[in-house]
Amino acid sequence: MTSFDIGSLLRFKPPQYLCEKCYGLYPLILFPDKKTEKIICPICKVEYMPTDEYGKYGCGRYLDDTNMKVNYKDLFGHAKELALISARAKRPSIDYPLLRVLYEAL
Repeated sequence: MTSFDIGSLLRFKPPQYLCEKCYGLYPLILFPDKKTEKIICPICKVEYMPTDEYGKYGCGRYLDDTNMKVNYKDLFGHAKELALISARAKRPSIDYPLLRVLYEAL
């Protein structure tokens, strides 16, 4: 059995933003690529173009203003609920079949 590492909480960085096109999760604020100086979604490859209002480093502010920020009310409560669903998936029963596990996880 693995032990709980309290330091992992310091390294935990939940996604902060959704892509405007594909709704992919971004772990942190997107910054321009060092080589191309472009801000590109790593999933769907949509390119975020700087404007006068949202400059090269304003992508996070732009996603905030367009309601693409992920808001967490109770992140640890949510994680506990997912862990419970996962535990139930390991021992399906008549009352809790795998299809129900999948539906609850979604």
